[in-house]
Amino acid sequence: VPPARLPVLRALALHMLGIAELARVLATAGASLTEGMAGGFGLAHDLGKLALVAGSDERAWKEFQRALGRQPALAAEWEAFGCAHLDLGMLVAVAMDAPYPVRRWLFYHHHPEAVPVGEWPVEAQPLLVLVHVAHLVLQRLIAEGRDSLEPLAASPWARAGRPHRSDYERLLQRPLALPLADRRFYAGMVEDAIRVLARADAALGLAS
Repeated sequence: VPPARLPVLRALALHMLGIAELARVLATAGASLTEGMAGGFGLAHDLGKLALVAGSDERAWKEFQRALGRQPALAAEWEAFGCAHLDLGMLVAVAMDAPYPVRRWLFYHHHPEAVPVGEWPVEAQPLLVLVHVAHLVLQRLIAEGRDSLEPLAASPWARAGRPHRSDYERLLQRPLALPLADRRFYAGMVEDAIRVLARADAALGLAS
């Protein structure tokens, strides 16, 4: 990996670990998903990005950096690499002989608002929404800091200013039953994520 990309890989690794821990804790709130399933997918969701950062040639990488300045990340990936990290993530999953549902989760994870919930694979619906909520929590943690965080509202996407469909909110209640307005649960989840990220940041610093 070119040395100039190591900070990008480090930030991506921390993102994946943060999402994994938040998803794991969210899964403890209900009976529809196991902690291992939620945490594992949270960790794996950006495998395609790891492959793009670590494996792309220098010409394509520089074109990607230029494209990022004028369009969203997914469009920049298409312009520079000819594919998005969703596609590459699925190929990595196929190469690893990952179960078929995992390949489908990787495809739908990035912008599920583009497809009505009813068109998602049924087995993927709760997991996709849970990991999407984990992203919202991490986004707020980075933007607002731990001391200013309030529990997510019933419609967390609206607070974050991110597009969503109303049927997402149905899945938050059933089957996920996420207690997003519970201050104690929310604070504990955020503290768990901070501890995991601090340990990972220290470990990555020692390895660099």
